[in-house]
Amino acid sequence: MKTLKIFTVVLGIHLLAIPLVILQISREPKVTDAIVTADEIADLDSVKRVENAAVLPLDDKHTHTVSQGENPSTIAAAYGMTTATLMQINGITDARGLRVGQKLKVHKKPG
Repeated sequence: MKTLKIFTVVLGIHLLAIPLVILQISREPKVTDAIVTADEIADLDSVKRVENAAVLPLDDKHTHTVSQGENPSTIAAAYGMTTATLMQINGITDARGLRVGQKLKVHKKPG
């Protein structure tokens, strides 16, 4: 009988606590723009070096074909662009949407 009382109390506490936790989580601000993938973290150094580079003219003749394992950060760094610029000029809203063989507009390769 004592076990049943303890079980009832614990169940009652959970029935009150779970909705409160769900309510609290739903009130927390959403931070979706701050999500960074592991590949982007690995490429931060190369991106930081490129951000201060001179802006090169965009020419429709210059394209890049996406290869296996590439992401916007590595492609942008290879052409002296920021990741944000590459994504903006190609209308990319989700980096995970890149596909092998996809053609991207890029700046002329430096050098």
